[in-house]
Amino acid sequence: MRRRALLAAGLAVTLLGVAACGDAGSGGSKGDGGTLKVWFQEDSVPDKIMKDLNDEFEKKHGVKVKYEMQYWTGIQQKLTKSFADGTGPDVFETGNTQNAAFAKAGALTDLTDKVADLGGQDWLPGLAESGRWDGKQYGVPFYASNRVVVYRKDMFDKAGVTPPKTQDEWLAVARKLQDTFGAADPAFQPLLLPGSYWFALAGFVWDQGGELAVRGPSGAWKGSLDTPQAKAGMRYYQDLFRYSKLAPDSTEDHPRSSDVFAQGKTAMMLSLPLYYKESIAADPSLDGRIGVFPIPGRTAEKTSSVFVGGSNIAVPKSSKNQALAYEYVKLITGEKWQTRLVQSAGNWYVPNKVSLGAAVANDPVMNIVVAAAKLGKVPPTDPRWAAVEEEPQIIRQYMIGVLKGGDIDALAAEASAEITRRMKE
Repeated sequence: MRRRALLAAGLAVTLLGVAACGDAGSGGSKGDGGTLKVWFQEDSVPDKIMKDLNDEFEKKHGVKVKYEMQYWTGIQQKLTKSFADGTGPDVFETGNTQNAAFAKAGALTDLTDKVADLGGQDWLPGLAESGRWDGKQYGVPFYASNRVVVYRKDMFDKAGVTPPKTQDEWLAVARKLQDTFGAADPAFQPLLLPGSYWFALAGFVWDQGGELAVRGPSGAWKGSLDTPQAKAGMRYYQDLFRYSKLAPDSTEDHPRSSDVFAQGKTAMMLSLPLYYKESIAADPSLDGRIGVFPIPGRTAEKTSSVFVGGSNIAVPKSSKNQALAYEYVKLITGEKWQTRLVQSAGNWYVPNKVSLGAAVANDPVMNIVVAAAKLGKVPPTDPRWAAVEEEPQIIRQYMIGVLKGGDIDALAAEASAEITRRMKE
């Protein structure tokens, strides 16, 4: 979701200057000049919800909230400059893969002693982890999303199959769908699965007990795609990909998965829930004919691990309104506004707390998405991970090589070595 790669080295160096500026202090409850500056990203919070929340906060605290919408492109550089020159926000939204870089550089307020007050024991595990650095909490989970399988109910009925509960059953369902529809229609594909969809592969690797990279006692990271568990995840992905007609170098956006699914030649699509909505928008006749099931795990007792993307909320150390900023963080991440956020039409957000899943219990799509998020994970929460995602993206290149027929053992060893190299200090 929020997966913009950082220019990690340059960002860290620049932010060190921010850290040197020192602690801005606790601030007063009435703010600096009676104003609290808040930065959130485009489309993160619907306008009506943002207005209502800010009205409530202003009435309670007697201050003015200055809300400024931001854009992901260039946000790292903009934040870094604003922290240094004092023009930055008091509260801001950060992508969960960005949090560690700012925290490591000392640019964020340590909120570890506030975790209990914020209900941190109930946070989604994967999202909570993304806000931590060096054992301390610098980012508060805001919202998340993760992948599920969208499927054509009518095609399943005609093929005589039901949503699978295990990964072996999933392959069997794909075979049956191919047998039912593939002979008469060469363009048919049982499953729309992009070849280099590394977010999906990560879930299969974790489900097998593997990791993308592991950290040793010395603190050094080592790529681990060459472990038996990680390679088992890749082999399963390879088995699934045989039922997709996409190219090995395809991604979820090239071609756009929802556009392909809406053409009516596909029975299943592994995707974010947003693509469910987009498919219906592209072909309204799909409304009522498509459903969702969780990505199956190795056994029926547990669904697969999933990659959790999302956003956190943080307070810059440079803010002169620390106490007031914390109250704002507490309000927007609390039950009332989290519930409104996830229930607002078209957001497709997973709330930041496990218990708040009840807010979407009657939504047949989001109910499944929220349940799957409980087994969500994130890549290493270390600024050095950003180098792994820079082009050429290592994991994507590894997947493309395997799906083009390359030797998985050799390619996994090569990819692991490159991850190790890029994550060195």
